[in-house]
Amino acid sequence: MEQLLGKFRVLYGRAGGILERWSAAQARSAGLLASAASVVERLPSLADDARFGPLAAAYPRMPATTRDAQAEALDRIMSALAEELSLFHDLVASLDKIHRDASQLLLALQPPPKAAGGVRRGPQPSLVECVVGLQDLWRIHRDEALLKHALVMEFTCDAGVQELSRGVALFSAEPNLDPGEVRGILDRVPLKSTTADLK
Repeated sequence: MEQLLGKFRVLYGRAGGILERWSAAQARSAGLLASAASVVERLPSLADDARFGPLAAAYPRMPATTRDAQAEALDRIMSALAEELSLFHDLVASLDKIHRDASQLLLALQPPPKAAGGVRRGPQPSLVECVVGLQDLWRIHRDEALLKHALVMEFTCDAGVQELSRGVALFSAEPNLDPGEVRGILDRVPLKSTTADLK
């Protein structure tokens, strides 16, 4: 039992490392989306040369140059955001592999565990709970990655300020990821063995 729990600890440790990378990607991508929204919000005011006032007369190329600069900035932001979305996809794929590896550990047991691995031993989770926890981590992060992709795909230059604000807020909130639930899953299998494992 201790040997098997040790293998699950390794998998849970890997999952925790992936979620740390997810958090870093979330911080970067949320900032990028907020920056993109700020650029888009400025575009209507830059479309009218008259808004530049006397500067447009003194520097005739300023309005066009400013618009070009904003367009280039938006392109750089969206390219960087696309890279972050790709990273989210890769992290979800890694979580998928981890939960499938956990399932294989359970299926490969010979003889098969009692009650198909659903029996607990002391304070430790059952084997099934270990597998389901990793599956849940994969599922909720998969759903969140799909939401992020959809939100970015709906991001357009003619979007209104309120629409942009709602999109940025939803992206930042990560509604599919409840911090308490995620922490509870990661704590399901302690990273260090306990005396209960050995009984």
